[in-house]
Amino acid sequence: MKRFIAVLLIGLTSGFAAPLEPPQRIAPGTPFVLKIGASAKLVNWSLTFVRVVSDSRCPPQVDCVWAGDAIVELRVTRDRVSRTVTLHTGLEPRSAVVLRQRVTLVGLGAKPANVASFKVSKP
Repeated sequence: MKRFIAVLLIGLTSGFAAPLEPPQRIAPGTPFVLKIGASAKLVNWSLTFVRVVSDSRCPPQVDCVWAGDAIVELRVTRDRVSRTVTLHTGLEPRSAVVLRQRVTLVGLGAKPANVASFKVSKP
């Protein structure tokens, strides 16, 4: 029984220990795609796609009167200072100036939304 519990615990915890990918290098003004948990880097500035906070958008292949809105949470870091920002797909704000760069949410994949496209530019 002890062996079964140990195997079960190892199996459960190994699913959470996915290897981290190095931050993706980006160019200012060029759209890029991140999945949840991934980061992008611009010199001493980085952006991490933390999570989808909420998603009231219509499912694919469904006609809706209102397309809905999704909210994504991002973490921006510059010189060891971090800020959290939320952006929307259907409402405002779709972009924000955070630690000297403008971050724009260009698009969010269909539910389950695990990829999003962003653009970083000068404020």
